[in-house]
Amino acid sequence: MQLHTAELNENDENVTLTFLIETLWLSSTLLLCITMIVGCACCSLQFTRIHQRQRTASVGEDIEFGEKLAKDASPSFGPSIYLDSVSGAPEKLV
Repeated sequence: MQLHTAELNENDENVTLTFLIETLWLSSTLLLCITMIVGCACCSLQFTRIHQRQRTASVGEDIEFGEKLAKDASPSFGPSIYLDSVSGAPEKLV
């Protein structure tokens, strides 16, 4: 009778160990799948934003504010004033 009880206890330990291993495997697989889904969604969203910015940049529209940007900030008439990149002093270009 004790031998039979010892076999049952060992069998219970094996079942418990098998259950724990299967649970660990399933949870890690589920975590991997969720990570891949979230990663793919973020990558797709970033790709869409970059593509949209490239498309609207060619039109001259700012995505953040939806306003048209001037293609050239300098006026088409008269001299243009730019800042010197070294000293920060204004330069007058004719």
